Formats: sequence, C-alpha cells, structure tokens
Amino acid sequence: MLLNDEIMLTGSATEATAIPDELAMTLRKPIKLGEVEYATLDLTEPTVAQLRKAGKAGDAIDQLATLIHLNAKVPMTVVDQISQRDMEDAARFFMRFGLKRP
Repeated sequence: MLLNDEIMLTGSATEATAIPDELAMTLRKPIKLGEVEYATLDLTEPTVAQLRKAGKAGDAIDQLATLIHLNAKVPMTVVDQISQRDMEDAARFFMRFGLKRP
C-alpha cells in the first residue's frame, strides 16, 4: 500500500535528481473487472500521441483519466474506479516530466 506521497519507483533512475522511466504504482484498493484484478498500474513516460489524445478529453480530470488509461494500458472502467489519492499519485508522476496536469 502506498501512503500519501510515498510512491514505489522502478526504472533506470539511479540518482535522486533523475526522473524515473517507470512507476509501478500499487493501488490502495485493488480493482476487479471480470476475472482480472488490477492491483498495480504500470506507468511510463507519456508519449506525444498519448498526450495529444488525452488533451482532447474534456476537463482536467477527464484528461488525466484518459492519460492513465492510455499509458497504463488498462480499461477506462478500471481508471474510473481508482481512488482520488491514486489518481493524484499518477498525476505527480506525469508532472515529473515537466508536464502540467492535463
């Protein structure tokens, strides 16, 4: 479980100042969709295509949800069920690449 600003980072970053390539984010509450349980979201640095698609998705929350959906490659129905704190953790990860919250 992740608490507040605590996040589990994986990737090629070896220095504290380096931006990690990936975030294996453990959800506070796993989400079950059919027979599949989603306990983590595997996020990576967003691509331009992902950012463009997310940018067309309505308000800021819709844009962030779309970016999580595209980047983590999980169904939107899963993203719709994640907690606000998990959504905020994902947003903080994406913002490390110099992006404003979508």
